[in-house]
Amino acid sequence: MPCGEPGGGATLPAGYADMIRAVHDAACRRDHDGLVPFMTDPFDAAGRSPAEVVAAWREAYPDGTDLAVLAATLETLPRSDQGGVVFCQPSGAIVAFARGTHDRPGGLSEFSITRYLSSTAC
Repeated sequence: MPCGEPGGGATLPAGYADMIRAVHDAACRRDHDGLVPFMTDPFDAAGRSPAEVVAAWREAYPDGTDLAVLAATLETLPRSDQGGVVFCQPSGAIVAFARGTHDRPGGLSEFSITRYLSSTAC
């Protein structure tokens, strides 16, 4: 699947641009493991590690269609606020990058194919 530009070609928010590009690149290659270094830990409300979440995604989507949605969502215009950066697809997919704190690095903090499963507002 050919990929477009992250952020729809718009300037990506400072401090996030390299991470967004790296996540987009991994998603375009359908490389689940390539996402792990950029994910917050724990990644989800259940307290699962990035490796556990990626393993679940790989099992649920062995053909990588989840990563095609992730890449396409990152190609929409980003929305920034004090909590980080959010990308929202009209179809309902959401990708969020949390800002870091003094003791926790920021990173890819949410990916939901449908906004009904997300706590992030678009």
